[in-house]
Amino acid sequence: MFPDQDADVFTIMEIEPESAFEGETAEASPDTQAAPLDASEPALAALPDRRGGTPWFSALLAGVLIAVLIAQVGLFYRKELAAAHPALRPVFDTLCANLGCSMALPRDAKLISIEASDLNRPPGRDGVFVLSVTLSNRAEQAQAFPHLELTLTDAQDRAVVRRVFAPAEWLGGEPDADGFAPGATRSAEIEFTAEGVNAAGYRVYAFYP
Repeated sequence: MFPDQDADVFTIMEIEPESAFEGETAEASPDTQAAPLDASEPALAALPDRRGGTPWFSALLAGVLIAVLIAQVGLFYRKELAAAHPALRPVFDTLCANLGCSMALPRDAKLISIEASDLNRPPGRDGVFVLSVTLSNRAEQAQAFPHLELTLTDAQDRAVVRRVFAPAEWLGGEPDADGFAPGATRSAEIEFTAEGVNAAGYRVYAFYP
């Protein structure tokens, strides 16, 4: 016989112990586990994204800084560079004219030679001497005009009078701003007075003070 349809129907379910679920929880997929929070993520997210920068601007700035550094080094060693490469001298002259720096001419006395010289005493003029001298610049670039030192000696070749002539004195006026041209020769006559001197000889040489 079938049970009465009006009777209550009970379904009996077997309840497993809680220990059965503990294993499943432990064996849960790693994908289902919550990832640990990284405290640095908000700070990193606040930083600007530099990937969208302009590398050409950085390269241009670096090139400008390098050019400025090279220019400063060149100006610092301008005299040495102009002496080693005379073709660069007009460039440094122009820069110094605009920047207010000095560009003195080279001074190498070893490259200034005295080609000829003569010392005379004009007749009837006691104590007056005339020095004739010819100088040559053997350098490959223009140099500053040198000073001349004249020493009058006695019969024992001992110095009795020593005179120094600045360029303006033996040139007869202010020296040219362009200096003593390379390979050029300059002659001069210098008249001076040395009272009571009985000179038997002389020595003359060019130098830079």
